[in-house]
Amino acid sequence: MISKIISTYEKIGLGEGCGITIYKISPHTIGQINKQGLDFFKNLKVARGSELLEKQSPYYFYQDWRKTPIQENKNNKNFWFGLSCVNQKDLNKSLFEKIIQEANEANSYYTGHKEGQLVVIPSMRIVIFAYSG
Repeated sequence: MISKIISTYEKIGLGEGCGITIYKISPHTIGQINKQGLDFFKNLKVARGSELLEKQSPYYFYQDWRKTPIQENKNNKNFWFGLSCVNQKDLNKSLFEKIIQEANEANSYYTGHKEGQLVVIPSMRIVIFAYSG
């Protein structure tokens, strides 16, 4: 699925941090996403650890995947926080603007949990992990 890390940007404060990591998605995976749409993501919910972890912990499991534009709630607010943590001098301005545009249109997919959010942008062949907390 992921072929490499493109960029990582973060800011760390007293015990908390925020930022984003951008990953490149393989052409094969993009083909599957374009073919299956939202169904591609239906079983992709483990955030970290393993499925054996307590299922009630918001840190180990993502919410259901959805199509963009991103609708914020308590479990998926971190994309904008993470992105705002990265200013335009840290991230190429045209890339920054394209990410914002795609996250506001109906061409991508997202999920989140209490401290992190994933946004898959097929047209750019990237997935962004944004976090705050």
